[in-house]
Amino acid sequence: MILKTKTIEVYDIEFDEQSWKFFHEKDEESSEEYYIIKDLDGNEVVDDDLYDEIVDYFEGEEGELIDPFSFDEYEESYD
Repeated sequence: MILKTKTIEVYDIEFDEQSWKFFHEKDEESSEEYYIIKDLDGNEVVDDDLYDEIVDYFEGEEGELIDPFSFDEYEESYD
């Protein structure tokens, strides 16, 4: 039997005046990371452009995940 270790962080975010669930999954063995974005009804984002915009917003300028409590500060820096 093969066991995999995966961590999942879930964030509630506001983007484009809509609420989203942002799932950051990481496979510990391969170090691969995945993002899954869903609306509040559980529908996964299928529009590639919207997906990319939300990921860019979430990653921030340095490619690092933003603390979920600092989105207001991040948004203000681009006003």
